[in-house]
Amino acid sequence: MLEKNPGLEESLAGVLNLDMVGADLERTGGCLSVVGFPFYSPSYVPLLTARLLEAASARQESFGGSRVGRWAVNYTPFSGGSDHAVFADPAVGVPQAMVGEWPDLFYHSDMDSPQNLSAERLGAVASAAAAAVLSLSCEDLARVVEAEALARGAREASGPDEWRASASPRAYSGAVRTLERVGVRARPGPVEEALSRLAPEAPAAESGGPRFERRLRSPPDYEALLKSVPEERAIAYLTEPRLRRLAYHVCSALALEGDALSAYPLVRAEVECSEEEVVRVAEDLEAAGWVSRV
Repeated sequence: MLEKNPGLEESLAGVLNLDMVGADLERTGGCLSVVGFPFYSPSYVPLLTARLLEAASARQESFGGSRVGRWAVNYTPFSGGSDHAVFADPAVGVPQAMVGEWPDLFYHSDMDSPQNLSAERLGAVASAAAAAVLSLSCEDLARVVEAEALARGAREASGPDEWRASASPRAYSGAVRTLERVGVRARPGPVEEALSRLAPEAPAAESGGPRFERRLRSPPDYEALLKSVPEERAIAYLTEPRLRRLAYHVCSALALEGDALSAYPLVRAEVECSEEEVVRVAEDLEAAGWVSRV
């Protein structure tokens, strides 16, 4: 779709991907989850969607009179594997979220049938999705939910992984970009002044590693990757899910940072790795034709 309609992403306020929703989770054994955004592509849509799903499920009262949810809504780290990943790529850069239910005992089996659906849960997810789309379509309302989502995200980010916001120079610049994206539209003068004060304080990023540039906007084609690397390396990609995720995130991060060492903090925020691994995967992507050395 994006290849056939150049510039389409510029007109998109956000993307909400519903993948396998509306099941009777007591029957299928799954959990309702909202997939978060990757560190290198900040988005308020997952946090907004999670909040609306919680509200849609709050149909019972506690002893104190407050509304409580009928089921839990999990907020999980970013993962690919569905249409939202295309828009999370910095080369496209559209705010996105995915709602899904996993695991599913009947996934791709002859027992995967409409009998496993729950009308109540399907209606709740549809209501939350409609509310999210409505929020994105109205600029004033979008401004409010952006602020709420960012505040919630800041609270969640101040936990065990707070190194993301302190130890990484790219985390700093990413936070500034997010503030700029949200704030300039609402209060251009004060926000621009604040950003100008922040800029001189930005820590210097490491550089000096090999430089690459993305050749295509598409994510890594693993089949092409397997055919392009030595047999031992291809076996590693086939047998190690972590390595496949690493390839995806390296390819995405290189859309922002052409220097492999500068891309490392962005990749490290998503998957455990070393600088050497990032460089090695970038070289594999070069062999597959997805990036080229500058």
